[in-house]
Amino acid sequence: MRAINTLNTDKKIDIDNLCSRKLWEILMVNQRLDRLQQETIEQELLTRRHYIPELASRRQ
Repeated sequence: MRAINTLNTDKKIDIDNLCSRKLWEILMVNQRLDRLQQETIEQELLTRRHYIPELASRRQ
């Protein structure tokens, strides 16, 4: 299980058990994610080959 903490609390999200749409939503809406958390979600989406164009434009 790969998990990340969110909102700087002890609450963890199991990113392996979330759909790509939900991961994208977390990435775009949650402004409190630190860089490592953002990169973890981005890597998961890239691994799944979902939201590739959106991720590319996000990095520019």
